[in-house]
Amino acid sequence: MGCAIGWFKNPEREQFAKFTKAIYRDLPTVALANNNFKIEDGARLEQVLATTGVRVLTKQNYSYGPFIDRLLVSFNHAVIRTANENSAMVEMIRLNRADFMFVAEEEEKYFMENAGQNIKEFHLIKFTDMPLGEERYLMCTKQVPDEIINKLNNAITSFR
Repeated sequence: MGCAIGWFKNPEREQFAKFTKAIYRDLPTVALANNNFKIEDGARLEQVLATTGVRVLTKQNYSYGPFIDRLLVSFNHAVIRTANENSAMVEMIRLNRADFMFVAEEEEKYFMENAGQNIKEFHLIKFTDMPLGEERYLMCTKQVPDEIINKLNNAITSFR
């Protein structure tokens, strides 16, 4: 019996877990791009994915949220999928095996710091059509009493 912090809520998880009110909403997703990949300022993601020859690196079996996932299906020709971890994906971008990858804006500093001496080989792209990120919750086992969930929700509400 317990809870975990910062989980996304979806129908599959709701079958085996209880969720509190949202505790945080992610910032819009950004792209970590190879410096050779240039786009015009104010570009929309849909417009970029429709461009011939664009290569976006994505992690296999990973969701980037409904907005990005829908566009990746629509523009499947532009997608390169990998099972690699994020650090290897960053290296693939550096080596120009793809043009860009998606990262949470909250994590972009981490990615840039881990690029180390290669930091000048990357830049960030903020797409103008990118919505706010997904909400995050406390996810609890079904054994957690509703009374505890209500107390957690009251505490979450009082901090807003």
